[in-house]
Amino acid sequence: MENKYTLKVFFILYFSLGFVKYFFKFLKSAIISLAAAVSTQAVSESAADLVFTIQHPNFQHIYLITDREARSFEARLIFQAGELDNPYTEGLAHYVEHLAWLNVTHSQNFQALRHSNAWTNLASTTYVTHSSETRSNEELQRLVEVSAPFTLAESFMLEERDIILREYEANVAENPYFEIEQNITKALYPSSPWARSV
Repeated sequence: MENKYTLKVFFILYFSLGFVKYFFKFLKSAIISLAAAVSTQAVSESAADLVFTIQHPNFQHIYLITDREARSFEARLIFQAGELDNPYTEGLAHYVEHLAWLNVTHSQNFQALRHSNAWTNLASTTYVTHSSETRSNEELQRLVEVSAPFTLAESFMLEERDIILREYEANVAENPYFEIEQNITKALYPSSPWARSV
C-alpha cells in the first residue's frame, strides 16, 4: 500500500513539475513574442514620426532625423568627399569647404548660420548649423546651398587662403609630434592619398 501511495505522489509531482516547466516555457515565449511585437510597432511608429525627407535638385536623398529630447536644432550636411578625393594641391578640399560655407553665410538672409561650423577630413566634408526649432526648415533649405556653384571676389578668396594657411600653421605649431606623424604616415602610405595633409 505504501508503495502505491509513493508512486502516485511521485507521478503527480512529476506531472506537476513537467506541466509547470511547459507552462513557464510557453509563457516566456508568449512574453518575448509580445515584447518583440510591441517594440517593433513602437520602433516603426517612432521612426515614421521622426524621419522626414527634403527635396533638393542637387541631392539624391536628404533625411531629417529628429530627436524629441533635443533642446536645440542641429543640422549636419555631410559630403562623402574629403582630401582623399582631391587630385590637386594638398589642402584644396579644406579651402573649397571654407569658400562654399562663407559664400552661404555671407548672405544677408542667412545671418543665423554665422555661429555654425564646417570642417574637412580625409574622407568627408561636414557643415553644421545650430538654431532654434522655429527656423529649422528655412535653415535646412539654406544649408544645402553649399552645394551650389558660387562666385566670390578674388581679393576675398586670397584673404581666405591666408587664413587657412595660418590655421594650418597654428595646428602644426600646437602639435610637437606633427613632423613625426607626417613621416610615419608617408612611410605607411607612400604615393597614396592617405598620406595627404588636410
